[in-house]
Amino acid sequence: MSERLEYFATPVVLSVVYDRLLCKVDEVYRILNFVTGDSIYTHQIPRACRTVAPWILQGLPQLRDWDSKEINSDNWQSYVKLANEKFGERLLITPMPRSMWTHIDPVEEAKAMVGDDRVLVLDPGEKP
Repeated sequence: MSERLEYFATPVVLSVVYDRLLCKVDEVYRILNFVTGDSIYTHQIPRACRTVAPWILQGLPQLRDWDSKEINSDNWQSYVKLANEKFGERLLITPMPRSMWTHIDPVEEAKAMVGDDRVLVLDPGEKP
């Protein structure tokens, strides 16, 4: 069985690895879903990034020296340009082995994060 690989825009990869948003957030969901094999919810993004970043850096060690500390809302576009010049516009990403990602039910994870009393679960089939 061949390993599934996919290209992602360099700013998307760097956003996941360095916790600085350099792309549209839907692109972050797409790469995290691809690498983890899961369907990531918003509140799961930080845990997914912490898990995925070392995996990506293992496969793309050239990204380790990227300095993201000075990126902010005023200069992020210039960093996107620099990243594309330095690493190319797309990077080939491999999904993690399933054993590296722990699926947690999104509702249960939200409850664990903020408490049962702060999570409202709506049933779209329920009539008001």
